[in-house]
Amino acid sequence: MYCAHCGTPLTQGLSYCNRCGANLKEQTEVSTGAISAFLTAITLIGIPLLTLVLASVRPLLAAERALSNSLLGTEIPRAGIAPGGTGWIGRLKA
Repeated sequence: MYCAHCGTPLTQGLSYCNRCGANLKEQTEVSTGAISAFLTAITLIGIPLLTLVLASVRPLLAAERALSNSLLGTEIPRAGIAPGGTGWIGRLKA
């Protein structure tokens, strides 16, 4: 067994480290409850917010195109966002 504070090898039955005097009977317990709760909250709030941000991009692009068409008096063609494909890739088109 080694001292958690200074790393000195210890003999069994000691209450204090011979080198640094650290109490060996204390159990240093790391509380991860608050950290775990914080990370869970970030995940539960962050994923829906990210989904909302990404879902709002396509309507914003459509609105920008419509505004440009009306201001410029031209017809800007719609650009496809999804790649072309056949089979199951074709079903993934937006």
